[in-house]
Amino acid sequence: MTQLPIKSNGILLHHQLFTAIKHQILNGTFREGEKLPTQDALCRQYGVSRITVRRAVTELQKEGLIRSEQGVGSFVLPVGQRTTPSVNMPFVEGLRRIAQETRPKVLKVEMQRPPVDIAKLLHLPLDAQALHVVRINHRNDVHLSYLDAWIPANYAGRINPRSLSRTPILELIASDDMPVGPVIQEITAEAAEPHIAEALRVPVNSPLLRMNRLVHNEQDTPIFYQIYRVSPEHTRLVMQVPGQEISTLAAGYLLHDVVGSTARS
Repeated sequence: MTQLPIKSNGILLHHQLFTAIKHQILNGTFREGEKLPTQDALCRQYGVSRITVRRAVTELQKEGLIRSEQGVGSFVLPVGQRTTPSVNMPFVEGLRRIAQETRPKVLKVEMQRPPVDIAKLLHLPLDAQALHVVRINHRNDVHLSYLDAWIPANYAGRINPRSLSRTPILELIASDDMPVGPVIQEITAEAAEPHIAEALRVPVNSPLLRMNRLVHNEQDTPIFYQIYRVSPEHTRLVMQVPGQEISTLAAGYLLHDVVGSTARS
């Protein structure tokens, strides 16, 4: 019996099973039109539960790799019939979807003086205060993300522990009267500091993906800055860029920090 080299927690099990089957589809082990093994067979082969298999099959369907027929089974779709999963959803709608699929735990909601670099990004005087929010998102008792956010006081009126437990921060800030404008995102990596490692339940100094996000309103005024940390053990970053924009700034660019200078590519 093939065993997955993973811990027994729901998200990681079904994701690795999904990855294993996806790899076999893409490398031709499972051919176009071929019926996948039954759920019971996959349970026995990989030593996992039926719920894990069902979740993996659902992910394969979302990826456009298979079709499933009730009472018949799942079949590998021909390449010409496969669809690319759409990630081109409105920005706030994407945040709302994350909120629906995970459960938040609010660790801090407090007016504080932000660090100098964050105050500058938010165009705040260095002695000004902003609302500091720290929150983790979890699912099936797996801690998925650590959110560290700063909101200028004049945009933080609707934010409190109760509202944060139900609604994405940006949705509490944005409105019809103040729609979201440009969003600058920077993705990098870092080692987990002790307090973040404890919150995410990962070893200290283990690698984390870090997304810095600076949100403006339509007048280009910064209204929200957040640092979003996740463990690559549980989380992937998926981006979809139109072909005509792949060589433009809209697709992003790399900054290389070298002693004494910064280079772009």
